Amino acid sequence: MLTGGVSSLCVTIYIILCLYTVGHGKKIVSDTKDDDESASKSLTFFHYGTVSPLANLSSIIFRNYDSGVRPYCTGEQEIVDLSVDLAVRQLIDLDEPNQIVTMNVWMRLAWRDCQLTWDPNEFEGITVLRVPYSRLWIPDIALYERVSDEFYGLKDYPVQLHADGSVEYNFPSTVQVVCNVDVTNFPSDTQVCPLQFSSWTYHGLHLNITSNNMAADLSNLKENVEWIIRGGPAHRRVSYFNSIPYPYPDVTFNIFLERKPRYYVTNILVPSFLITCIAILGFLLPVDSGEKIGLELTVMLAISVFQLLVADKLPPSSFSTPWIVVYFNFTLFISGIASFIQVIVLNLHHRADQQMSEWIVFNVLQPLATITFIDVPGFTACRCISKQDENMIKQKIFIPEDAQLWILLAKCVDRLGLMLFLLTFSVGTGIIFASF
Repeated sequence: MLTGGVSSLCVTIYIILCLYTVGHGKKIVSDTKDDDESASKSLTFFHYGTVSPLANLSSIIFRNYDSGVRPYCTGEQEIVDLSVDLAVRQLIDLDEPNQIVTMNVWMRLAWRDCQLTWDPNEFEGITVLRVPYSRLWIPDIALYERVSDEFYGLKDYPVQLHADGSVEYNFPSTVQVVCNVDVTNFPSDTQVCPLQFSSWTYHGLHLNITSNNMAADLSNLKENVEWIIRGGPAHRRVSYFNSIPYPYPDVTFNIFLERKPRYYVTNILVPSFLITCIAILGFLLPVDSGEKIGLELTVMLAISVFQLLVADKLPPSSFSTPWIVVYFNFTLFISGIASFIQVIVLNLHHRADQQMSEWIVFNVLQPLATITFIDVPGFTACRCISKQDENMIKQKIFIPEDAQLWILLAKCVDRLGLMLFLLTFSVGTGIIFASF
C-alpha cells in the first residue's frame, strides 16, 4: 500500500513538472553527455502558443535602437523633416483680463526615422506598428508663450510607425498660451491668438520644422457660446540669433476669433441706452416735484454700474480704449451736465425774493425765450422794439413781477438744456457708433 502511494505521488509530480515546462516554453535536455549526436537527439522543445509577428518585428527593429539619439543613417540626409499640424477641437476660454486663451487641440506630428524600416514581406505583410512613446526618439517640439508647465498629452499616447520609416504621432492636448487682446471694438471685436511651435534643442540643420497643411483643421470644431473661430492660417519663419550661425525655424498657427456681440448688446448696450434716454425726462419734470436732480443722479449711478460690468471683462490696457467705454464716459458726462443744468434751474426758480435786473431781462431772458419758443408777456418775437415799449417794460407796466420773471427764466434754461441734451446725445451716439 505504501509503495503504491509513493508511486502515485511521483507520477503526479512528474506530470506537474511537464506541464510547467511546457507552459513556459522551456526546453528539457537529457543528462547524457556521451557525444554531440546523442545530445542533439536527446534535445526536446516544448512550445506554448504561437510567436506574434508584431512582437517579432518590434524586437528586431528596436534591437540596437537608442531612443535618446536623433535618427541618422549612413547615406541619408542629416536633417530630419518634421511636419507640425493641428486641429482645433474646442475653444475653452479666452480670459481677457489675464490675456490667456485655453484651447483643446489635436496635435499631428510627422517625420521619418531611417532606423525604423522593414520589409513587410518578411513580416507577414505588416506595414504599420504602434509602439509606446518612450520606445523611440521624439522631436522636442515646444509651444512658445505657453502658460502651463507642460505640454499635456505629449507623453501619453502610442506612436504609429510605417514600414518606410515614416512616423506619425497624433495626440489630443489642452494648451494655454498668452494671447494679446485688443478690445478697441468690444463687443464686436476680433482677436488673433498665435500658437508658435519650434524645437528647443535642435537648430534648423538638424531638425527642419514645417507644416503640410499650413492651416489649422477646423472640421471637427465644437461651437463656443461666445466666440467663433473664423480660421487658423499658418506661416513658417526662420530666425537667426546673434553669434549663432544656425537657423531656427518655427511654425505659427494664427487662430482668428470673432466675438458674438448679441449678449453684450442685449444686456449692456440697450439697457444703458434706454437709461440714458430716461435722463431726458428730468427736463420734463416740474420743478416743484423735487425729483429733477434725483432722477439725473440715478441715471448716472446706473450707467456707472454698467461701466463696472464691462471693466471687469476687459484687460487693464493703456494702449487702446474700447469704444464702449468711450460711450459710457460720454453718457456719464452728458448726465452730469444735465444734473448741473437742473441745479441752475432750481436756483433760478426759487429766487422770488430777488429783483431781476434790466440787463438780465433784455440780454438773457428775452433771447432765451425766443430760442426756446416760450411766450413771455410784454416781449415780441423781434429783439428790436420801440423806445416807448422799452420804457413801458422798464416801468413794468405790462410785464410779470420779479418772481414770475425768475420762474420764466428757469423754464427757458430748462427748455434750452433739453434741446442741447437731445442734440448732444444724438450726435455723440451717432459719431461713436459710426466710428465703430
